[in-house]
Amino acid sequence: MMQSLTKIFRQSLQIDSLDHDMFAQDTHLHRFKFLILGGVSILLLFSAIAASIAAEDYYIIPAFVLAAALIGGSWGYYKKHPAGNFLTPMLITGIIIMLSGCYLFFTSKTDLGVYWFLLYPVIMIFSLGLFYGSLLFAFSYVLLIIIFSTPLQASVYFHPASPAYFLTAIFAAFIFSWSMEYISGRAHLSLLKAFNLKEEEARTDSLTGLGNRRDLQNHLNWLQAQSVRSGHTFAINIVDIDFFKRVNDKYGHDMGDLVLRHVAAILVGQVRSADRVFRWGGEEFAILMPATGTIEALIIAERLRQAVQDLPYRDVDGNLIRLTISVGIYSASVNKLGSQSVHEQIKQADMNLYKAKQLGRNRVYG
Repeated sequence: MMQSLTKIFRQSLQIDSLDHDMFAQDTHLHRFKFLILGGVSILLLFSAIAASIAAEDYYIIPAFVLAAALIGGSWGYYKKHPAGNFLTPMLITGIIIMLSGCYLFFTSKTDLGVYWFLLYPVIMIFSLGLFYGSLLFAFSYVLLIIIFSTPLQASVYFHPASPAYFLTAIFAAFIFSWSMEYISGRAHLSLLKAFNLKEEEARTDSLTGLGNRRDLQNHLNWLQAQSVRSGHTFAINIVDIDFFKRVNDKYGHDMGDLVLRHVAAILVGQVRSADRVFRWGGEEFAILMPATGTIEALIIAERLRQAVQDLPYRDVDGNLIRLTISVGIYSASVNKLGSQSVHEQIKQADMNLYKAKQLGRNRVYG
């Protein structure tokens, strides 16, 4: 039982973390939730102002006006800065809802005046998530218990038997809203994981496990923008396995696939931790090297060429398949970073690969 509760608690934190990420990425959801919470709080504040006027408690009206201005100001600020921390204004608004509701709670002349609290747990869970919504509700619930357990109860126009029913009803509303949010959160989490898995599969070459052409283009666009900002150039290496068609013709395509995996593993093992290896297509690979000039790229490419030559592939029968690679390198000068397109950079590296083949293969050109 304890393990099950611990698992549910951990999943609720994961769902809350997902909600936070959704807020950071989905500004429409951010504004929608904040608009709902702000609308409820403003409605309660206007009700509290009307109740204070009816009770001739004019001294408290400025506090409600200030609270309304605080909510309106926070809404305006986060409308212009949707990437900011949403939790602070949500929490402030939730506390204002609680305080204004408590004022109505004490000024009501009938039992029905307090039943707005049944909406409170729903609003808190909906707006703040499972963890923070539960904390704020727990604080409010303890406050209600204190009120019903002390002489403060005389300030509330309740039938003597009503508090127990009321506390039970509001706790049931909390359990219901928490369960619905937990179930919907888990469903959304499962969908998000499935979507991320599909996205990962769409960016990954199924044979070698490397990033594919699409993933390369995305990384190259990002690297180009980062290099323009930092002023550091980067290098692109296009690697081709020499005479790979002979391997397929002699040993079959299944053996050719194993050779591709073998070469991919060598490339990954020989590059630096910041470099990324991709399968460009067929027997060609691409390597992105951040903050790398031409000389350094040539040194690394030569190390790759030597490693492939020194590590032939051994099949299950013990036969050795000796391999070599040709490498084309391109590293733009700093003053050309912003003027060349990604397509032009890859084309230049591919042209240098072609020149390496023309010069006899098993060599580096750049």
